[in-house]
Amino acid sequence: RPDLADTEWFMGKSSKEIYAESKEYLDHWIDETVRFGQEEWSSPRYGYYYITPLILLAEYTKDARLQHRFEMMLEYELADYASDYLSGSYCGAHSRVSDDCAIDPRKAEINSYGEYFFEDSVSHLLPDVAFAAMTSFECPKIIRQIATDRSEPYEQFSLKRGRQMLR
Repeated sequence: RPDLADTEWFMGKSSKEIYAESKEYLDHWIDETVRFGQEEWSSPRYGYYYITPLILLAEYTKDARLQHRFEMMLEYELADYASDYLSGSYCGAHSRVSDDCAIDPRKAEINSYGEYFFEDSVSHLLPDVAFAAMTSFECPKIIRQIATDRSEPYEQFSLKRGRQMLR
């Protein structure tokens, strides 16, 4: 509820303070990611940890500016994934790969999103995809084409940022 006082929340901040802090954090995260790249880059395991919240934020936020930014960030994440998607597989180097995915790349958690957004069919169904299916978001045609059209070869170069070292 947007009108709760600080005494109603376990962290001692009002709803307005929590919203302002969250908004500042999300704006910062988007700016950092667009400028320097994603931290958990090309991760078959973590990709859906970014996609699922962005879908929900884009669908349910009431702030028009933030909604637009969430939609753009979702498209950014999907375009990055689409460039490495090939016939149901997430190709290339990855960070954070699960044991199952290391043995069989088609079992990667993110593949269900690839199938849903790029192929219109999901054979590797994971529950997170239900969130996408319940929203109005549609993957732009150009991103679907990036994922599925391999009529001409291409070479891809990308820079990714590392995690901040805490020592």
